[in-house]
Amino acid sequence: MRAGAYAEVDGHVYPAVSLHKPSVRLLSFGPQAPDPAFEDEGRGRWSWLVDRSAASRLFFVETTARWKGRDVVVQRVEGDTAIWSYDRDDLPADPRVSRVDRFEWQGQVPVSELTDAVEVEHEVPL
Repeated sequence: MRAGAYAEVDGHVYPAVSLHKPSVRLLSFGPQAPDPAFEDEGRGRWSWLVDRSAASRLFFVETTARWKGRDVVVQRVEGDTAIWSYDRDDLPADPRVSRVDRFEWQGQVPVSELTDAVEVEHEVPL
């Protein structure tokens, strides 16, 4: 599952941040860096700041899915964990879900717990 910003560099697609800035930060999650240029940020997160011109493609993935029968908006995926939001007040109690506003909730659950995912890609001009 994909959600959020992505950049393609040297034939590989990475989660990314700052798609509209002169430099793009590529991200990777796991025990090892996918490339020696990635720097260890701790806790299994790696990053590499590249010039925007190094990207052959920049895009954003808008993702919706279902969690325990509720429609959620997946904000991003970090490794095997999906971070999502929900804007109603009828969620089942779960320690991985917290209220961030009056009617807005945020959850962090394994991607495997989400079903019926729909991904829509939006290109970002280079």
